[in-house]
Amino acid sequence: MFINARFLTQDISGVQRYAEQMCRALKRLRDDLVFVAPHNIRLHDCASALEAHCIGRSTGHAWEQIDLPLYLKRRGSPLLISIS
Repeated sequence: MFINARFLTQDISGVQRYAEQMCRALKRLRDDLVFVAPHNIRLHDCASALEAHCIGRSTGHAWEQIDLPLYLKRRGSPLLISIS
């Protein structure tokens, strides 16, 4: 199961804080989750705690609409969860 961790590239506000807390809780509950994010991470401590994988070359919406789907398709189109 893959988790869209693009929130790691954004400044912290309510939505990003919620996503961070949810992902940290999920990480404690399951060891089979893969957190994926673009390379322009701002929340380095959280990314490290989640063991986030940086994928693709784009950022922002282009990453979410192009790089992320291609990455998942190459891996057999697994389940993706987007929290924020």
